[in-house]
Amino acid sequence: MSDNGLESAFNEASLKMKRIHESQNLINSLNINMLMFNQPANKYNYEVICSEYLNLLQEVWGKLSSKEKEEAKRWRKVLVTFNEVMPIYSESYQDGFKGKRKEVIFNKKNWEVLSEIIFNFGDLIREYLESHGMSAPNKQEEAGWD
Repeated sequence: MSDNGLESAFNEASLKMKRIHESQNLINSLNINMLMFNQPANKYNYEVICSEYLNLLQEVWGKLSSKEKEEAKRWRKVLVTFNEVMPIYSESYQDGFKGKRKEVIFNKKNWEVLSEIIFNFGDLIREYLESHGMSAPNKQEEAGWD
């Protein structure tokens, strides 16, 4: 409450749109090389992208219909489970002259499946954001570019 006894009005919509924009911007920049290790995040770019898509899903969650929520839950489970069970990179240690040497092994088959899951989940999230008015207007919309 303020000094005059009135409550201040707060509209969270602008902050929500800022979070959506920042997540989408980060995803776009990391899509350049999804397999690169991201030092600041201490994980691979594809893992950061998955996290950001999950964040975007939470932003739009309250607007989704029951049917959309069920579809999103299925895709979310596939994404999270695949990331946990079918790793893209694995590590092994080899004995060498100077002791043990770490070797990182890339699993191309797992990557092909996971990248398809990521792209499909991303398309679904963008569709939800657009259909619930949480993205930039399209030219065809009334408040569009005209």
